[in-house]
Amino acid sequence: MLRKTLFLSLLIILIFIVGSAMGQDNAKYIKIPADAKITEFLDKKIKLGGKPAEVVHQHPILTAPPGVGKQEFQSYLDTKFGQLILISNEEIKCPGKIKIFGKLEKVSLGGEKGTKKSYEGFVIRVEKFKCK
Repeated sequence: MLRKTLFLSLLIILIFIVGSAMGQDNAKYIKIPADAKITEFLDKKIKLGGKPAEVVHQHPILTAPPGVGKQEFQSYLDTKFGQLILISNEEIKCPGKIKIFGKLEKVSLGGEKGTKKSYEGFVIRVEKFKCK
């Protein structure tokens, strides 16, 4: 009887610890509300949903060519905030909706306003993602 009680107690503690860890993992990412300005979340860990881009707009290539430096993948996400660049350590291939977890950054090439050299946009450094 004592063994059974001890086993059940340990099992409950383990479930509590695992559940808390899973909740904390999700809690460290901020969900961007639909009516928010994306700039308010710069340099923060966010979670954001969207779809893989069907038509890619003009964006700079932010990853190194294969074989040079760290291998990263660049892809694009259509969101309610426009098209965003995704940089990830693994290729993101989701046929439908995606939920992205990562750090939001701004990309600015500088240059004269109204020219291609004046590109400004947003990139998410993807830490994890979920296909829906």
